[in-house]
Amino acid sequence: MNKTRNLLLSDFAKESHLGYVLFTCASFEKRSVHTLKAFNHKELDWVYIFTTQISQLAVDNCLEMQSFCEKKFNLYPLINGNPLSYSKAFNDAVNEAIARQQTKLCIDISTFTHEMLLILLSIVNKRQNEFECIEFIYLGAKDYSIGDSHDLKWLSKGCKEIRSVLGYPGLLSPKKQICLIVLVGYEYERAISLINEMEPDKIVIGYGKIE
Repeated sequence: MNKTRNLLLSDFAKESHLGYVLFTCASFEKRSVHTLKAFNHKELDWVYIFTTQISQLAVDNCLEMQSFCEKKFNLYPLINGNPLSYSKAFNDAVNEAIARQQTKLCIDISTFTHEMLLILLSIVNKRQNEFECIEFIYLGAKDYSIGDSHDLKWLSKGCKEIRSVLGYPGLLSPKKQICLIVLVGYEYERAISLINEMEPDKIVIGYGKIE
């Protein structure tokens, strides 16, 4: 049964996670560190840490996470912007967990990029029957672009490139019409950039309803 719960991190830390393995991404944000430390490291069976180490902050956070795990971890360096390196690392980690009969999987999705998550979830989905349970954690950010005014805040700005995500086939063909599906959030500037870049024949807009 699929369940979604909203918890304070302090309440999450009180729960037992005996025998779980954790997949997490060491980024420049402290969220990955905070989530990992909410676990009792003695209860965790193992931690799989993925990192691009694209900044000194990411390196420092990764080292802090390794220290907390007390040698009960595997480290997987990723090449930033290279989906093949993501696929290999995620495949290796999933294979390692299954080989060790680590069947309780928890994935902290807080600081993986969207592309990393699509690839990781595709791999985990194909092997889901080999896990007893799979749980996901997301630790929301209180703020971002600290110190900037509201009109200058960006999670990411513009579109660097447009291409298929590894494992999700689909190439643009000039012989076929393009239907662009846009999931609208608060980064509408990036959506506009994408529409202008692709010039689709049709646009489908999806948005979440807050109740």
